[in-house]
Amino acid sequence: MISTMRPDILAFESPILLPRQKGRGTDEQQVRRLVSVVGEAEKIAYKRKIECYEIHNQTSKSFMGIPGRRPEGMTQGQYKDLMVIEMARRGFSCGDNHQADAAAIALVVFDMLEPS
Repeated sequence: MISTMRPDILAFESPILLPRQKGRGTDEQQVRRLVSVVGEAEKIAYKRKIECYEIHNQTSKSFMGIPGRRPEGMTQGQYKDLMVIEMARRGFSCGDNHQADAAAIALVVFDMLEPS
């Protein structure tokens, strides 16, 4: 996609690496895959002289005014919906929490690039 689209900026969410607990979390193969994908993206961006930004999910949530961690008593689904709701409040139509997270990451990077 980078070769086809030739972007000026590459921005993506930092891999989320959760400790293994009760059969859930990030196993060794997932860690290798996630870190490898990020490394390849950064290497390609460097070779193509593309600005590259890796944004942590909690950073984008905080930027949007959403707690970086799920509040007690809130389900995971409710917490994920907060980003979709916030993006809609700001005029963005996101079909799911993944699209909302990606849009929030873009807004973080645009804010970083905006001259003061």
